[in-house]
Amino acid sequence: MHLKVFTSSDINCKVFEKNIQEVVNELHNTISIEWITDVNNFHLHGIFFTPTLLIDDQLVSNGKILTKEEIKSHLERFSHVL
Repeated sequence: MHLKVFTSSDINCKVFEKNIQEVVNELHNTISIEWITDVNNFHLHGIFFTPTLLIDDQLVSNGKILTKEEIKSHLERFSHVL
């Protein structure tokens, strides 16, 4: 499973980043994370709001700070292993 996480430097994105990293660490799973922080590249992916989460290149969340429980729920939808 591959996550693309689009974030900027604001505090909300930092909270989102922390939640993503904690969930991945808790799961001890083979989840790769690609952190995309260069706002000049966001438009190349069709991203206009942060934070944004893509799982296996499918848009999951855009412009919302997901809780750890919400992140786990989204990950479970994409994997039978979790």
